[in-house]
Amino acid sequence: MANKETLNIPGDAFTSVLQELHAHAFTGVPNESDPFVLSALRREYIAYALAIYYQCDHCQEHHEKAVLREMRRENEVDWPWNQLVKDMVLYARIEKKNVSEAEWARWSHNWTRFIKKLGPTHGCIAHLVALAIGLSRADEPLMRFEWAAICASYTDNNRLKGVVRDVARVVVFMKAATTANRVAPILKLMFAERGLDVE
Repeated sequence: MANKETLNIPGDAFTSVLQELHAHAFTGVPNESDPFVLSALRREYIAYALAIYYQCDHCQEHHEKAVLREMRRENEVDWPWNQLVKDMVLYARIEKKNVSEAEWARWSHNWTRFIKKLGPTHGCIAHLVALAIGLSRADEPLMRFEWAAICASYTDNNRLKGVVRDVARVVVFMKAATTANRVAPILKLMFAERGLDVE
């Protein structure tokens, strides 16, 4: 007879750690987390972009709602953020190692024009999104390409360190979360085929 007890695939302790990582990346853990430099809204834009990059429907839905919530909280002027963040991700999918020098020069030109059209506030979000994607795949050329713009936006060294820390925390959490959320349905189906219920 099949065991109908519900099991947590990664285990309760691991799930608890993942929830704590979420807190460190997005809400902060009192007396534990380093202070945030980037607003919650900017961190959510980055998380939404990474959810698109990693093609995790669950994470996209969660972080899209979080962006909308933070936009209301911060009284952000409405802008076509959803489509433009997708454009940012599409641009950042290009890797220098996969294209010719002429193609990279063309990419650089078009990316720079795209950011100028966004203006300084939203252009900064594009730089942070590209840095996050660069960090997520250890893409040094993309990270270096964004570095000058990010340094220009955050001239104070402590703020710059804080920004990079904030981006890195979101990246580390999102890589773990998108993997967990993308494989969970597959694993649940495989376990169900054996008559086992899992969370």
